[in-house]
Amino acid sequence: TAYRAVKRFDEAVLAYERAIALDPQLTIARSNRGNALVSRGDIKHALKVLTEATERDPRLAIAFSNLGNAKRTDKDIPGAIDACR
Repeated sequence: TAYRAVKRFDEAVLAYERAIALDPQLTIARSNRGNALVSRGDIKHALKVLTEATERDPRLAIAFSNLGNAKRTDKDIPGAIDACR
């Protein structure tokens, strides 16, 4: 989103939370929220959010890619590889 592009990560997280509140089925917003959490350094929370996104929609490839990137950031290389399979 625009907030992430200008490194306003707290505002990005809030924007995604508002989108999810409006449409709880919007898995892409959950995945993007996870990315914003990674960007602001909240890796553990991001891993939880991204795992939930992959469970909600196992066909959303970008959620698995984002989870893999978050695991890589957390130094979990085997987990990152597994998430991207």
